[in-house]
Amino acid sequence: MELEKILKVAVRGGASDIILKVGSLPRFRFNGELVSLSDGLVMTSELIERWISEIMPEHLKDRFKSSGDADFSFQSSSGNRFRVNAFKQRQKPGLVLRVISNHIRTIEELQLPAVLRTLADARRGLVLVTGATGNVGREIIAELRRRGRTADTVAAVSNPARSASELGDDIQYVKLDFADQNTYDPALNGIDKIFLLRPPQISDIPRYITPFIQAAKAANVRQIVFLSLIGVDKNRVVPHAKVEDALRTAGVPWTMLRPSFFMQNLNTTHREEIRDGDEIFVPAGNGKTSFIDVRDIGAVGGMALDEEGHENMVYELTGSEALTYGEVAAVMSEVLGRTITYRKPSLLAFITRWKARGQPTDFVFVMAGIYTTARLGLAARLTDETAMLLKRPPITLRQYVEDYRSAWE
Repeated sequence: MELEKILKVAVRGGASDIILKVGSLPRFRFNGELVSLSDGLVMTSELIERWISEIMPEHLKDRFKSSGDADFSFQSSSGNRFRVNAFKQRQKPGLVLRVISNHIRTIEELQLPAVLRTLADARRGLVLVTGATGNVGREIIAELRRRGRTADTVAAVSNPARSASELGDDIQYVKLDFADQNTYDPALNGIDKIFLLRPPQISDIPRYITPFIQAAKAANVRQIVFLSLIGVDKNRVVPHAKVEDALRTAGVPWTMLRPSFFMQNLNTTHREEIRDGDEIFVPAGNGKTSFIDVRDIGAVGGMALDEEGHENMVYELTGSEALTYGEVAAVMSEVLGRTITYRKPSLLAFITRWKARGQPTDFVFVMAGIYTTARLGLAARLTDETAMLLKRPPITLRQYVEDYRSAWE
């Protein structure tokens, strides 16, 4: 019996955005390959018109323009031939495409023509990654590379030439300075989605971040994935809360990544005290912290930027363990083969040491606030969202220390 598939064009947000759906089967998205489930392939009606124009026989095009109806066949990239009925909806904008074949039994077997692959790739647009040279930014770029998005990736950096030597010349670079609004429009030119990371030294969100978000809105950016902070809904004094508020107010579709404490802070921010002093010097008391590896954050962030269906979602990301810093020191001691001691300094001692290092006051107090949440027992929360999104267990602290051990040797 002939199996009938219907590609139904549903209008989302007016005539410009549509979703392709195959009959009653699960929706699918197109990420270079056909994948079942999820929220569908989001394309513009213009791209559908172009697709029809590409595959429709010449003698039918004039009739289709006038009557809005055409029945024809085409050969897919798999070599199968399909019969297509395309007609424009009368009541609302959009097209309905009926694809009929004796060979298709599952959605994965549906091989769309090569031209649709090209058009789908074109719709994906450019992804701007801020904080590209930092821990998370590097992992976002790595995940986009893994997903075949290298050519679409634009690193927003302060020095494009220097960053290219660090990150590679296979992606694009653009200068961006949140303190210089003259850099906004060039950086946002042609951008479809943004990974937004608040620079640690910036705490005045209305002055430096909100104008950038507003510029992104004006540039028709379709989504901003923001690196926030777990517990930000209860800790409204941190700058991350103000960025979340600015995103919601601006009206740009957003995705909030709310990770717990980065494991990689141990090999960056606290590297010297561990490598040279064999100590962890943070004012977290005996409170537990739910750590997460930034490689897992990058994997989730890259997914949210590459796929549709993550708009206006909040993801609270943690690893699988909540540990005291004493337990962290014990794991590091075992892996590194030498004793690492957790000093448990007072809040004043911590602030004094970091101020003596010449760190900006705002930065030191943000750090102090984060460690205070751990001291108060507010940083131990674990979620299963990382595992659910990545379909694998999160990276453990022991695995992280083994992978990064050279940083402290």
